[in-house]
Amino acid sequence: MVERWEPVQISEIDKKYGRAEYAKIIDDEHGLRIELVFENDSRVRFLFETSVLAYNVCDEGRRLKTLNFFIEQYGLGMFGKYPVYIVENSGYIKWFNEECYDAFSKYTISHYVFVTSTDIIDILTTYAPQVSVIH
Repeated sequence: MVERWEPVQISEIDKKYGRAEYAKIIDDEHGLRIELVFENDSRVRFLFETSVLAYNVCDEGRRLKTLNFFIEQYGLGMFGKYPVYIVENSGYIKWFNEECYDAFSKYTISHYVFVTSTDIIDILTTYAPQVSVIH
């Protein structure tokens, strides 16, 4: 099956912030925090309070196959329009389940993708993050 990227609709972000320039990533005893910094210097924090199952951070220039897939499926105009997606039929979830011999198969795993001008961040989790606008 082909992956399907669905934009996460976050009205405060979609309407006034524009493209996410970069992400600040903090992984500590408080959980995983992704702080998106937008072109107007506004910031939005996504907090995954307890540990996530897996995450991957990669420079977007090293994800050429992913970028090509995205542009072929959704068009160049869609790239960068939304900073956060949920991936259905995720290859990353499939890989994760194979790696851990389906130890988490009884859970519903979500694959979030954060897209900035400089990075693509994949997160596998069993719950949605808390979202807060910093400024």
